[in-house]
Amino acid sequence: MRRDRANPAGRGTRAAAKAGAPGSTLPLVSQNYSNDAGAGSATFVRGAGLSWRAALLGTVAAGALVFGYGRTARADCVATGATLNCTGDLVGTGVINGGIEVPATGYDTLNVYDLNAPITPASGTDGINFNRTGANGGEITINSETDITVDGNINYGILARTDSSSITVDSKGDISTTGEFVDAINAFVSAGTNNIAVTSRGDLTTADANSDAIAVEKFGDGNVTIYSKGDITSGNHGIYGQLTGDGNLEITSKGDIDAVISEEAIAANLFGNGDITVSSDGDLSAVDQEAIDTALNGVGSITINSDGNLTSVDQEGIDANIVGTGNIDITSKGNLTSTNQQAIEAGVDGN
Repeated sequence: MRRDRANPAGRGTRAAAKAGAPGSTLPLVSQNYSNDAGAGSATFVRGAGLSWRAALLGTVAAGALVFGYGRTARADCVATGATLNCTGDLVGTGVINGGIEVPATGYDTLNVYDLNAPITPASGTDGINFNRTGANGGEITINSETDITVDGNINYGILARTDSSSITVDSKGDISTTGEFVDAINAFVSAGTNNIAVTSRGDLTTADANSDAIAVEKFGDGNVTIYSKGDITSGNHGIYGQLTGDGNLEITSKGDIDAVISEEAIAANLFGNGDITVSSDGDLSAVDQEAIDTALNGVGSITINSDGNLTSVDQEGIDANIVGTGNIDITSKGNLTSTNQQAIEAGVDGN
């Protein structure tokens, strides 16, 4: 499902600057757009998106994991204090149907390392589920050094969810999912002033048109930072980041991204005041939407730097839009190819 864009009046009415014609291929591009007409529109409304999926999650089942992250010889999942470690065989507290569900209370850190086999839970089970909501809310840190393969519907490779605290996820393994609404990595904060930082150093693959490779959504002020080192093949968004509140949204991708069914290779939406920064080193391609799509509703700036080739069939190679006041800077060092639209569309609608 496509997220709403920062364009309450529709694409045809905004003050947009366009580069290239349908079916064009452009080399190096560097452009700047600015507008100081006002403070921005308040009519930028978010669609259903990830929020309704987050509401389906509920409270996770009880279970726990290990002691310090000191690479001991312990070969199961046990716990000491608020730190949970899994190593060796995936057995013990917190292991449910071949996946890991961290207990709802008592823990703020999960470390998974040196497993004897990848995490391959039963169908419909999350690979890693760390859910701290309601009275059990608090910060979440996940460090995972294992490959994960999941299938089924409405589950996740790695899920981190809390109501009003920060989330940090660092995944060093490959993650593959099949089934509907099965994101490889999903991080969600519903309120408060806090931050989300997601790092993925492996390759990510999702097969369904409703499954993102990386999906990060935060409500409330703070910063969202997403870093991906590996290659991504996704049925839906390759990387999707949204911040509803004041703060900065930064997405960095080092590998290639291919959105093979729907949505953008990289999408960044900021509903508030702050800056969006997208940096991509690899080639990006999208069938149904833009290779890079950024939208800011508020006062701030959009900066896009792309070193690789960008390809889109039905939409622009790059789309950047501000509803409010700010600047747009786009630098592309590779070829931009759009079969049915402009190679680049960018504009600032001051209100």
